Amino acid sequence: MAIVDINSFTKALFPENALQKDWHTPTEFPCCPQIVDNKPICCYAKQLCKGKIFSSNQYGKHEIIDIAIIDNESSILVMTHDITLHPMKPFALAKIYFSGGQYIHESIQLFFSEDGVKKQFALLQGLEWTGVDSIDDYC
Repeated sequence: MAIVDINSFTKALFPENALQKDWHTPTEFPCCPQIVDNKPICCYAKQLCKGKIFSSNQYGKHEIIDIAIIDNESSILVMTHDITLHPMKPFALAKIYFSGGQYIHESIQLFFSEDGVKKQFALLQGLEWTGVDSIDDYC
């Protein structure tokens, strides 16, 4: 397994074995396993359930809408909704992968609309999008 250069990431607030990529505000990931087994992605995916808090920091709390295991079971795609009061872009996509003994939480994109996040969630899984266009398609 490759060693992760932690200087190119932000250290998560929790747990100790979590890092953040393209996500600069230190964040807690309450579902992230603290003990790693021989299948770290499967172990993490089992902890992620719709309605649970995925991430929390000084700016908001993101509740899980849906998850998908992608990239030949080497990463997890997480679709979330910010449950704090009226954020500008309340929907988000994150990707989780495991490298060098660390869970990496990568911010993919924030969205204005639920249709926008659902579209990208589908496309990143290689699925066809048959829903409507959203404001996120034009921003």
